Amino acid sequence: MPAANARAASELIREHRLFIDLLVMDPLPGNAIPFLQGLRQSRPALCSVAALPPDGSIPDVTPFTAAKRKPLQLTTLALTEWATFIQGIKSAAEGFHRAR
Repeated sequence: MPAANARAASELIREHRLFIDLLVMDPLPGNAIPFLQGLRQSRPALCSVAALPPDGSIPDVTPFTAAKRKPLQLTTLALTEWATFIQGIKSAAEGFHRAR
């Protein structure tokens, strides 16, 4: 479910009582990392993806499970690559949690 910013995301989660197991977000806004850390307190198994700008320097993405650059153009191929990437993260996380 898309949200314009961390505050809007918090409101959506609270208002709709959403269970979040995967978060894809822009890591650049100042409140992104605190928002992610807050979610992780109640959801330790949360997978998170830093959606990076298509070019430029890479910010600190240490708190995230993974990072991927956004495509320059939104094409069918780009969407397929993102979907495959997300599925891979979810599969790896599910395997990790089953093994524990």
